[in-house]
Amino acid sequence: NTTTPPVTITGLVPRTTYTFSVTAYTITGPGTPQQVQTSTANIPYVSGVVVSAINTTSVRVSWLAVQLPPDGILTGYTVYYRSLPNTSKRQSGVYTNHTFPPTSTSGDINNLNPNDVYQFSVVAQVTIMGQLYSGEMDTSLVNTPTITPE
Repeated sequence: NTTTPPVTITGLVPRTTYTFSVTAYTITGPGTPQQVQTSTANIPYVSGVVVSAINTTSVRVSWLAVQLPPDGILTGYTVYYRSLPNTSKRQSGVYTNHTFPPTSTSGDINNLNPNDVYQFSVVAQVTIMGQLYSGEMDTSLVNTPTITPE
């Protein structure tokens, strides 16, 4: 009649499901294995993203602060943006990014092309157990603030 203290398993990856098998051993031999399935925490999506024009080449991107998973440390937010096809002679489809401190809930993006339509997404950067993870990008978010020249 012995007990073993709980076991801590480290190095697990966020957004992953793990199955553990536990078998009790007695004087008569091993018992029936019991399986337990659990999932690790998700890196939160950034919500409430709003893009507002500042002038003809700059916008302010704002967002709501994320709720962190257990043991998560927010290290910053990254704003990804790109010009959508047929809105510029420059190559479209390639994301540019700018990282803001973890205390930020907004940031300015400058040097945009007037009259272009841009897609913006904000991603949380979270460290869990010493490993840096990025939240998933919401690519359905398209903001088209009016930044036409006056």
